[in-house]
Amino acid sequence: MGWAEILDAPERREPVPNGPILDGSRDMTLTRIAGAMRHIGASEAEVLAALRETNKRCEPPLVDSDLRRIAHSVARYAPAPEPIQLATSSKATTQLAMASSIVPRRVRWLWRDRLALGKVVMLDGRPGLGKSSMALDIAARVSTGSAMPDGFDPNTGAANVVVVTAEDDWEDTVVPRLMAAGADLSRVYRLDELSLPDGVDRLEELLAGVGAVFCAIDPLVAFVPAKYDLYKDQSARLALKPLSMAASRLGAAVLGLRHVNKAANISAQDRGTGSVAIGGSARANLIVGPDPDMTDRFVLASIKNNLGPRPPSLNYRLTPTTVTLPDGAASMVAVDWLGEVDLNADDLVSPDRQGEAVKFLLAVLADGPVPTKDVEKRAKDAGLSWVGAVRRASERIPVVKSPAGFGGEWTWSLPS
Repeated sequence: MGWAEILDAPERREPVPNGPILDGSRDMTLTRIAGAMRHIGASEAEVLAALRETNKRCEPPLVDSDLRRIAHSVARYAPAPEPIQLATSSKATTQLAMASSIVPRRVRWLWRDRLALGKVVMLDGRPGLGKSSMALDIAARVSTGSAMPDGFDPNTGAANVVVVTAEDDWEDTVVPRLMAAGADLSRVYRLDELSLPDGVDRLEELLAGVGAVFCAIDPLVAFVPAKYDLYKDQSARLALKPLSMAASRLGAAVLGLRHVNKAANISAQDRGTGSVAIGGSARANLIVGPDPDMTDRFVLASIKNNLGPRPPSLNYRLTPTTVTLPDGAASMVAVDWLGEVDLNADDLVSPDRQGEAVKFLLAVLADGPVPTKDVEKRAKDAGLSWVGAVRRASERIPVVKSPAGFGGEWTWSLPS
């Protein structure tokens, strides 16, 4: 049996792509194949030979020095020993593998600290705030190899993406929005039918077939049958776990969109529809909301990031634009990114946190003037955004802001 047949065996779950391996997924695909081969005992020479054969299907092929680098890198790790099988009370056995047999690797980012390759990420928000347009903006950037809104370059080159949507029509909405975002339409693929988790294998085949590195599912819950109660933790995890595993095998970033509930005075983590396990099973969770200080602006914020630090929140607005279609001009909106903003996720779902911020300031300033920088530090330690909550609360009290003598640092104090 050849290496391709061994890796394709069901128990390995490391399928060797049958079609062309496109620019943007070449290095990742060949590294996964090399790691899987080394894991089951292949020598460096055998790995290199297999990479050279597989490289013939790369478009364009990698240079041989890159293939040697990959083969040499995985050869540093010892092959996995035979798994330890533990007998259980049933006919099934449980397998153990030593951590030393696993080849470690860095997290690869499509958008640093927001979208990781090989992971599922959730994007929450109310209707009308541009979630779908944002997903298509990201898809457009991936399709053209452009940098992300904050300037991060994932180094995937122009790559293929798949969009699954249950709410928007492709002819009059999705494609015109992609055009407004500057997408390479030849790299964006449409998928209409999807059922999670039963259809994950088919989704994986389709993504692998076109070498997609990004998949947007809008909204995610629309593709989960009613037999899975997404308001129950166990059921939600059973429905979404296969999608996470498929994303990991493919090395593709999967972005699931989700509406938020109407509950008030709860954290952003609890605002997404369904069980908290939906956001919990994702490796990162983002949210969009209105900017409480600017009526024509919105904010993308991070609820959580299990793979690194929380990224700063970003301001954006939806700018009207016109695209030319075969049957005439059409009015669309494009996402206009405006840079970082000092607001956190909770500021977006409970924009009037001034009551909490007022109590904070009354307590901090109760004993007299406090340097402004100390107030800011203690506010952030308390989870309150400086601009979004504390500064607005200071105007409501109103706090007295003055320098401590000529040339001295500024202090905040309560009015007499």
